[in-house]
Amino acid sequence: MNGTAVFNDAAEMLSSTNPYKKPLQEFHYYIGNAYHSLDQILRRNADAMRVTGPGKPEQRYQLAFQLICGSLEEYADDFPARYAVKQRIREKFLLWLREIAKRYGIEDPLYPESFLRKGSDTAVAMVRMLHSREGVTKEDMAQYLGITERAVLKNLAKLDHSLGDSRQSDEVLRIGGQPVQVKIAALRKRGEKKTRYYTPNTMHPIILQENVLQAGTLIQSLARNYTEHINDISYIVGMEIWSQLSEYGRERVRAVFTPGDPAVARFVEILDDDCPDETTADHFCTEREMREETSLSMDEMLMYCFKAGRICRLTLSAENGTMILDQAIIRISWNEDGAVRYTAVREGKEPICFTKEQILFIE
Repeated sequence: MNGTAVFNDAAEMLSSTNPYKKPLQEFHYYIGNAYHSLDQILRRNADAMRVTGPGKPEQRYQLAFQLICGSLEEYADDFPARYAVKQRIREKFLLWLREIAKRYGIEDPLYPESFLRKGSDTAVAMVRMLHSREGVTKEDMAQYLGITERAVLKNLAKLDHSLGDSRQSDEVLRIGGQPVQVKIAALRKRGEKKTRYYTPNTMHPIILQENVLQAGTLIQSLARNYTEHINDISYIVGMEIWSQLSEYGRERVRAVFTPGDPAVARFVEILDDDCPDETTADHFCTEREMREETSLSMDEMLMYCFKAGRICRLTLSAENGTMILDQAIIRISWNEDGAVRYTAVREGKEPICFTKEQILFIE
């Protein structure tokens, strides 16, 4: 058995479990003008291995698995991307390795340490785990985060003070310096004694590290949506971004993006001069709170109702005047040609198809 044989085994193991749509040969990237590919890394590392004897199948798979682990780790470590993207790659690579280990009977697999490292931002990791609609147990969170179950419960209480006692009421978890508060619910599955936790309203922590061009493009896009669709959500998101920029950053955005663009200039003026009153969001808002406090465009109202299956009162224009549909659920589908189809569904009644142009009110 030689390096070529180990490479062939590794390539077969990777290909048979590949979770991506791309074939193995298309995993590549450039650093400057230098070309790097997974196939290239795999071959190089295989040639560097010292292998003797033909080896039994289980021994061959063990060697190939070691080769795969080292090659995937090298590929992920050198991949030219931001931290969040590289972490996502590592997470998917870890699932890939676990599938290989399961399918090929790898005993006591040793996964790359960088794939197992969860990062230090406990708040982000916990909030994401709590998105699970089935809930997640404190044991699962402790194992994933590498902390004790007691620490998990303390952190849950910091995210939702109603879960803790008075001594914890002032303690919070923070993301990028911002306090994080979100409602957490508990449930138990039938026949299961363990408590599971989840957030009924999903808060999505998004941390961006932008240069002036990227930050300005975000503001520019939000200004377009705010101006063309009279959309308050764009204002709220814009205020979040604008408030986190340094004065230098804000000045650079003004200098680069506002000249000759009245929409961006006006939007930036609103963000600069907005009065700090009760309309300024200083905490995570649920979609329902946002609906009550801001104006949504018709497209956004339709998506708001459709996404969660919310019951609404729909007023439509019809040939003989208006049509009012109470206790309706809006369904959205797409025809083969990509055209959008809207349907109002009511219990015990025939579904009614309608167009966006027919809508007078959604309540």
